[in-house]
Amino acid sequence: MSEKSEEALKNLKLPQEFYWMQGAYYLALYKNEIPYPVAIHLTALGWLQEATDLTHLISHNESKIELLLWLTTKRARQGDIEEAKETARSIEHDFEKTTALKEIAIMQANKEDIEGAKETARSIEHADQKAFVLKAIAKRQASNGDIEGAKKTIEELINPKKNLYLLSTFAALISPKVPFEKIVY
Repeated sequence: MSEKSEEALKNLKLPQEFYWMQGAYYLALYKNEIPYPVAIHLTALGWLQEATDLTHLISHNESKIELLLWLTTKRARQGDIEEAKETARSIEHDFEKTTALKEIAIMQANKEDIEGAKETARSIEHADQKAFVLKAIAKRQASNGDIEGAKKTIEELINPKKNLYLLSTFAALISPKVPFEKIVY
């Protein structure tokens, strides 16, 4: 473990009620292990900043990604969308970063933050995953009765004049009660 990592472990400030966990940090330091389980526990307890402070100490890539995904989800569920996005962007692997951004966008849509969800969806680099999220957002809009909004969201995916089949498939998906004529121009 580097001197910087060792210093970070020694100087980590835990809330007083979790002071007993300091021993786990020192054990990790002594065994030259990375404090991944401690960071997971801190995340579960809601001490997200303390868990985040440990991510740079985790060298096992899959463990670090798993922790960052969990931190992203916890932050988004708590309504801290900007911190969740920042955490998601810190994930080095594209697939997992996309997964985290999808989670955030869908949570935003479920909380009726449609514009925020669209903004998050637009930041997804993979076209198929972006399409998945935009379809979920449009479906949420349609289920809330916002047919025009759903149509505009779908227009971000396709040019309906060029791909009427895809649009008709979507119309059937959003609601069997919504007549196709209300979706198409």
